[in-house]
Formats: sequence, structure tokens, C-alpha cells
Amino acid sequence: MALPLVQLLRETYPSAFLAILTPDHLEKFYTFQPHIDKVIPWKKTKSIKGTFQIVHKLNSLNFDLAVLCPNSFFSALIIAMSRIKRRIGYDKSFRKFLLTDHLPFPKKKKKKHQTRLFIALGLALWDKPEAPKFSNSVTIPEFNKQSIKLSLKRNHNIEAKSGLIGLAIGSAYGPAKNWSVERYRQLGLALYKKYNTRILLLGTQKDHDSAHFMVQHLENVFINLCGQTGLDEVQSLLSLCRVFIGNDSGLAHVAALLNTPSIVIFGSTSPFFSQPLGNSVKIVYSGVDCSPCFKRTCPLGTMECMKSIKVKHIMEKVDTLMKGSIKKNVKLKRHPYNLQ
Repeated sequence: MALPLVQLLRETYPSAFLAILTPDHLEKFYTFQPHIDKVIPWKKTKSIKGTFQIVHKLNSLNFDLAVLCPNSFFSALIIAMSRIKRRIGYDKSFRKFLLTDHLPFPKKKKKKHQTRLFIALGLALWDKPEAPKFSNSVTIPEFNKQSIKLSLKRNHNIEAKSGLIGLAIGSAYGPAKNWSVERYRQLGLALYKKYNTRILLLGTQKDHDSAHFMVQHLENVFINLCGQTGLDEVQSLLSLCRVFIGNDSGLAHVAALLNTPSIVIFGSTSPFFSQPLGNSVKIVYSGVDCSPCFKRTCPLGTMECMKSIKVKHIMEKVDTLMKGSIKKNVKLKRHPYNLQ
């Protein structure tokens, strides 16, 4: 969701040296993006040694400006300790005194998309009369795509051009964001029978056991790649998929950036705040009274927001995407994705 901000900063400062500080597991995502000169991976830690190591690294590069996407006190402290002259971010988490430029944090944050919050930081630096231009897309080297195609052919006897469907069955935030594994299994079977295509299970190592359950006795349907691919490889896989289906997760945003037709399932979180942006994205959201709660685990213990979403609701969206009738996203209204 930060890429439009990166593009805006490049347009604002076309000749500047632009670096991005990112968690180390996202390093490969940003490596090949054309607007970025340097990616600084950071293994997040609050240890004294780790803190001073990243402060020393940033200080040695003599940055003139830092734009803070995270709203934490610790992120602002790191940047201030790095002696970066100008530091812009939201005045949240009691960190206002650590910033040289601060924007008031929106009171109705949950009704404003995260990308727009990031872009507002860049617009505060924009000083040209015309509106800035930026797109929501990501670059993948052709070599990476060809490498993945060869891997699929060699290891799974699959021709990528035959069409694949990707399922991301997990999410980093917590189980409240996850549609049930059993329903993903039922969905995968229905997709295989209707479209005669293999189903790629994508995710991290912590999703591997759930994916293994899905694959049991159905090796001809599912391919478990959870925990077996790096982020650069996952990007290439998503670019080859006819359709991607997943929870509100990082992979859903990557698929949207690649313009892969996508269906994203929302339960405890809100599509108004964090839906992947793109013309080929469809949202499934029940809009039950207790949603969104933004909790890691369901506070009621019912998971009603996810249980109310049935396999048939996803299949209806898939059918639409397969027919190519993808419409541009319209301006969000209250609960436009309700199943009712």
C-alpha cells in the first residue's frame, strides 16, 4: 500500500536518492521497483544492539528527509536518533516531539483507506500546481517469471499457460482474518471440477500444516507451496494465475498490484480501510453487526463474519472474473459488499 507514496516522492524529488527501510522479509518485494534506489532491510528488534545498528546505518547514509508510514513511537524514535534533518509523519503515539513535520491523525481512520493516509504524507511535500500522477503497480523481472515457469514444469509437470488459480489461506495478523481451511478445501475442489485447473496453495511456513491437510488424498488438485517460496517467487506465481483468492493479507495486495484478477475475503477487518486497490479486485464482505472489530481473534468466539461467507459466494465472483466482466471499482459506500 506504500508504493503510490514511493512513486509520489519520486515525482516530487526526481533526482533524489530514494531509499526504503523495510522489514527484512519484504526486501525482495521492493528490490526491483524502478523508483527505489536502495532497499534497507531491517530485522525488527527492540534490543539495544539492534536499535543502534540500524541507527548507525541510517546515520551513515546522510538522509535529508524521512517519511514515516508506521505510526509507532519506536519508528519515530529510530528516525530521530538517526539525525535525519526533516521527519514527517502522523502525530500519533505521543511522538509529535520527534517529528519536524506532523499531520493530525484522522479521527475516522477506519473509514479512510490506508493508501490514502500514506499519500497524504507525500502530498504535504508536493509544491507543484498540477496534481501528481502515480499508478498502483509492481515490476517483476522477466527472468523471475521464466524461472518459475520452468520450476512448475520440472517439479509439478504444469504448463503455466494452462491457467492456475492461487489460494492464500492464511494472514499474518491473526486467525480472525482467516476463512476456514475446510471451506478453502471445498472451494478448491469446486474450482478444479469446474475449470479443470490446478490450485496453488500460497503462504508462509505457518500455513504449511493447514495446506497439508487440504492436499491429503487430493494431490492431483492442490499443490502445497506454503513456506517453500520467497516473496520474489510468489510474485511471479501470482502473475501467472488466472485468479487469486485469499484473506485480507499481504499476498492479496501483491496480486492486485500485478493486476491478477482477485477475490479478497474480509471478516474482522474493513475493506474501506485496507482493500487491495485495482480494477480487477472483487471483495466478499458479510458486513455483520460485529464487523469490523479489528481483533486478532474473534472476541465473541463465533467467527460469524467468516462463517456467513459460503463457498457459493466465492464461486459467483470467480465465474464473473473468468468471464472477463471486470468492472472498475466505484466510490465506496457503506457496506457495498454485503452478501444480503
